[in-house]
Amino acid sequence: MQDVDATQRAVDALTMPRGILAGFPAADLWTDEYVLAVGGGSPLTAGNMSPAALAEMSWVSSPRPSQWP
Repeated sequence: MQDVDATQRAVDALTMPRGILAGFPAADLWTDEYVLAVGGGSPLTAGNMSPAALAEMSWVSSPRPSQWP
């Protein structure tokens, strides 16, 4: 990211690990060990969520540095 200020003005939200951009506001989005976030167009809903459905989905992993030695 070359122009942090311009990027911050151009997006509604930016999700990344804490500490990458010093001096900018940050908030912890979750404290649970596992979080499932899906877009509005996702076929996964509360009514059809199952281990089998989750196994077929694409995943993004975001390890928190505080959990690692």
